[in-house]
Amino acid sequence: MDRRLDFIVGREIGLRQLLNTADALMLLEGAVRAGACGGEIVAADGALLASCGDAGPWKVLRPILVEGEPVGALSLFGAGVTPLLEGVADMLHTALHTLVFGAMKRLLTSETHTAVINQTYDELLETNRRLAQSERQYRELAETLEIKVHERTKELSRAYAAMLQREKLASVGQLAAGMAHEINNPIGFVISNLATLQRYAAKLKEMLAFYRLGCESHLPPPLMNEANERRQELKIDFILNDLDELTAQSLDGAERVKKLVADLRGFSHVDEINEMPTDLNAELEQTLSVLGHEVREGTVIERRLAPIPRVTLRPALISLAFLNVIRNALQLKVPALVLAISTEAGQGQVRVRIADNGPGIPAGIRNRVFDPFFTTKDVGEGTGMGLNMAYQAVNSCGGTISLECPPGGGTIFTIALPEERDAS
Repeated sequence: MDRRLDFIVGREIGLRQLLNTADALMLLEGAVRAGACGGEIVAADGALLASCGDAGPWKVLRPILVEGEPVGALSLFGAGVTPLLEGVADMLHTALHTLVFGAMKRLLTSETHTAVINQTYDELLETNRRLAQSERQYRELAETLEIKVHERTKELSRAYAAMLQREKLASVGQLAAGMAHEINNPIGFVISNLATLQRYAAKLKEMLAFYRLGCESHLPPPLMNEANERRQELKIDFILNDLDELTAQSLDGAERVKKLVADLRGFSHVDEINEMPTDLNAELEQTLSVLGHEVREGTVIERRLAPIPRVTLRPALISLAFLNVIRNALQLKVPALVLAISTEAGQGQVRVRIADNGPGIPAGIRNRVFDPFFTTKDVGEGTGMGLNMAYQAVNSCGGTISLECPPGGGTIFTIALPEERDAS
């Protein structure tokens, strides 16, 4: 049987007939919860159908179409046009089109009912089955849409947090390099002046010895006794003996500060933004120097740094990876921490191993340690971004990072980078 059904396609239908105000308002509220300042939906004639939130300085506009013709528009407002605002607008736009298309389908169903009233009972049942299946599919789509919006929002939030963390570290690196430069000049004066003071003190000691020898042979006994008593009262002998040790300790401390400042500036790599042949052993030593204040008493650090070729990469990235992996090991709460750091080259790779004698990582969560925001530390003790940043940094250098936990305990992180010898 061949019968033609005349539907309402071609008849002008406004957005008011196709969009339920309560459904539209629910979607706009979801967009505001996802991060938008506000939003509104207007019909083609400019009439406001639904609105939520406040108008922001930036607007993202999406047209609402029926059969290719505009019947209205969606506007989302935000503090700035960001990937988050764009993503929420796209998903909300898709949801609105789904609702409008579903409403269109229901109108078509209503028109169809009057056209098929004279069809056979079997044909009517088949049509009803298809319409019920179509409605069920659209209901399922509407139910899962909010879940998809939530998942996409979480992904965008994670990406935004990672970007802020990278920018924060870059700012800290620039600040550290600036502080190192400012400290370097005065510490140079301190070292120079201490060395000069040490020479002056030696000359004064020599002159005092000469005066004492002369006084003992020329001063009358009463005056000599008074001078000796005064010398003992002022502890001149102790001062003279302690003076050399004091200046030597001060010079040693100043030299250590100078080395730490040099390591801090070298670690920041603020002036080295391009790839260059890099000495990984030197980068490890600089990282250990910068983290010296985090090494608890009783911690043993074993260095097994073999001669290895330079690797062409961005030094700042590999330093960031070393910093986060080593710091993660130093924060282990074990009585006598042993940290073994070794390097080796072979089979076209340079490998850096960082091993500890901690309790190891449970097998059930080993595949999650490099995920963003994953941490096993207590609340407030970690952000869960350290190992994720190390993973991203090593990947950016063209390498890999992996972990293993031997049966006897402990954790071994292995960073493998493609070997490339310095052309010089």
